[in-house]
Amino acid sequence: MRKFIKVDLENGKHVCKPTRTEVKPGDSVEWNGGVIVFFPDATPFREGRGPFSPGDPQTVDKIPPLKKGDTFSFVTLVNGTVKPTVGDIVVT
Repeated sequence: MRKFIKVDLENGKHVCKPTRTEVKPGDSVEWNGGVIVFFPDATPFREGRGPFSPGDPQTVDKIPPLKKGDTFSFVTLVNGTVKPTVGDIVVT
């Protein structure tokens, strides 16, 4: 299933809508809102940690084995500046 995350700037932070995106292996996730997304730590995506451009779908991988409840946090980059981001990817 394809999931879409809209990123808006609110009070100096990027806020994802929805703030919690639930995924399963094989799902794809796409961010929109003019920001570049990357995962500074672990990532559930086959394509790696990023950076991911707006509208560029990423596929949730089965390797490494994902467990229900695994949560992955990401950051956003705009004009070379990392912004605090409210939003997570959660395995269901």
